[in-house]
Amino acid sequence: MQIVNFTGNVSSVRDCGVTLLSTQYALTSGRCVQLALSQNGAIFHTIRFGILNRTDYTVENNNIAQAWIYPLYNESHILHNIALIKLGKNVTFGPNIQPICIPTDDSSLTTKHNSVAGWGWWSLDADYCGNQYTNYANSSSQILVKTTVPVINNVLCQLYYPDDDYNITFTNNTLCAGSDFTGAATVDDWGTPLMVPDARGAWFQTGIYSAYFYNEDQHDILGQRLYTRVSSYCDWLSNLTNNDVQCYQPKPPSPPPPPPKNICGNRNSNFTSMLSNNIYGGCFAQQGEFPWEGLMEIYSSTTGATLQYCGVTLLSSNYALTTASCLTISRYAGYSHIIRFGMANRTDSKVIVNTIAQGFINPQYINNGILHNVGIIRLTVSMNFNDNIQPICIPNDDSSLITQANTVAGWGAWSLDSRYCGNESTSINRTTSEILVKTKVPVINNYLCQLYYPSFNTSLTPDTLCAGSDSNGASNVSDWATPLMVPDTNGVWFQTGVMSVFFYTPQKTILAQRVYARVSSYCAWFNATTNGEVQCVAVNATLNAETTTTAPATPTVSI
Repeated sequence: MQIVNFTGNVSSVRDCGVTLLSTQYALTSGRCVQLALSQNGAIFHTIRFGILNRTDYTVENNNIAQAWIYPLYNESHILHNIALIKLGKNVTFGPNIQPICIPTDDSSLTTKHNSVAGWGWWSLDADYCGNQYTNYANSSSQILVKTTVPVINNVLCQLYYPDDDYNITFTNNTLCAGSDFTGAATVDDWGTPLMVPDARGAWFQTGIYSAYFYNEDQHDILGQRLYTRVSSYCDWLSNLTNNDVQCYQPKPPSPPPPPPKNICGNRNSNFTSMLSNNIYGGCFAQQGEFPWEGLMEIYSSTTGATLQYCGVTLLSSNYALTTASCLTISRYAGYSHIIRFGMANRTDSKVIVNTIAQGFINPQYINNGILHNVGIIRLTVSMNFNDNIQPICIPNDDSSLITQANTVAGWGAWSLDSRYCGNESTSINRTTSEILVKTKVPVINNYLCQLYYPSFNTSLTPDTLCAGSDSNGASNVSDWATPLMVPDTNGVWFQTGVMSVFFYTPQKTILAQRVYARVSSYCAWFNATTNGEVQCVAVNATLNAETTTTAPATPTVSI
């Protein structure tokens, strides 16, 4: 929909996305309808379907005969930014014109990368479009531009955009989508659809582009956008159209089998809720909250002075995960070490002391390097599992895990206050913590990570993850090899990364993007090194929702 406003001798143009729902109804944002029907100046609008090039005027023009803005929409709040249009002319379906489906339940759709397409402002190159180059730099595109984006957790989205700046709490009626570098919604055409096919290939609209968060100097790179979640408005759409527009249940993908019970990633029933660790900054962990996490303390054999803390995560009764750099240090002449599991307080002397029977450094690791910084420990004492000691799972595919906020925990140096801990303060100022400290961090794109650190002379690869936000807490500074971890939708915990390096800046406890070795990249090596005792397992990425309405037998596939 193109909206032209003639005010005096000046005209302005606004492009708005419109998606066809039936022969006579279409969907857009409340703001677009508000602007199209405004009485300020001379306002004209046209709606065209079936075009790829927005300058194609061979198709028939349409217009708004009647429109409804959702009653709870408030322009200043951007929530509930949805509107229904009754078209002036009924649309005839053809190869280039088809309606899209609206889901009754989008849970199986939003765990996947969704597509967004529009004619708005783009600044894209081959990194966004594959082999296709749009040749547009911050100007409206004549050709419809497409990209795929992850749908990210609202909690993670708000980590990027603190409440102090936007004063908005995202609700279940909103979706947040977009990654730091791999493409996002267009900046300047409102109302564009967020969409994805179900397991049958039928396309569903999951969101309507509602708001663009401006990030100065990086607004085409840092690109998390807010969408109205259309599945929340099924009843409203159906009632307004006398059931001409109905929502349908998408076919979910076949869920992978969950890992066997009590093999990995399970913790005491006190921590069964997936939201029990739903925090924004650092807080003290409770006993048994992360029963796979241990501590390797490397100390001087002569003086007994502690030289380095290293995180260790239990993968089985005999094997644990750490970094290659920690294993390297533990082998220095005059150095000794101990490993302890099952504690929240590192001064707890009641837990069993373990050591390294054999250490395995990933063969791709280069000494003092950053990439492939992964090591496996064969423990001297086989571990018995209990409420405080359990192994964590390693994912064979982490794609559904790294689009949500992950947790990191460790005993290293923190400088946290009530902003990080909520009502609880660690009272630690750049000293090691006796109590295990936890925090939630977003996993960010490697390209953006390198933008923070222009002097960093190593190119991050798909075998690395970068995590941490600018002000909401991040991995600790001085205990290397701490795990990056997150539960799947069954509540089974997976380790996604092992901390490899901390980038030093003058604000080292605030600007806190850390590089992690991406553990899913090393599944074959784990299996071979442990003679099959450690194996990567499937992640349950979908919620099995009850089927309430089925889609038509022959679904319309909108392209």
